[in-house]
Amino acid sequence: MGAVEPLAAMLPGFCNCFWLIQIYHANANNPVVQVFVWQLLAAVASVAAWYYLAGFSLGIGKGKTALFWSLTAVMLSLVALADDSALFTRLLLAQVFCLTVQLTRLAAGMENAGRKT
Repeated sequence: MGAVEPLAAMLPGFCNCFWLIQIYHANANNPVVQVFVWQLLAAVASVAAWYYLAGFSLGIGKGKTALFWSLTAVMLSLVALADDSALFTRLLLAQVFCLTVQLTRLAAGMENAGRKT
C-alpha cells in the first residue's frame, strides 16, 4: 500500500510531461517558437510545480520552492489560456484550479508554521 502514495503524488507531473509532448506535436510544423512560447513555458513551469509539490508532500522537498513554481505555473497557464483556444490548452484551467488550491494551502501552512516559532 505504501507504493501507491508516491505514485499518486507524482501523477500530475507525469500528465504534464505528456501535455508538453502534445504542445510540441501540435506546433512541430511551425518553426516560430514565439507563437507557442507561453504554452511551452506554462508546461515547463507546471512540470516543475508538480515535481516540487510531490517532493514536498513526500517530506523531501522545500515549501518555498514548491510555492514559487506553483505561482509561476498559475501565472503562465493563465497567459497561455488567453493566447490559444485548443482543447488541450483549455485543460490548463483545471490545472490552474488545482494548483491554486494547493498553493493556498501551502502558503497558509507556511504562514502558520512561521507564527508558531
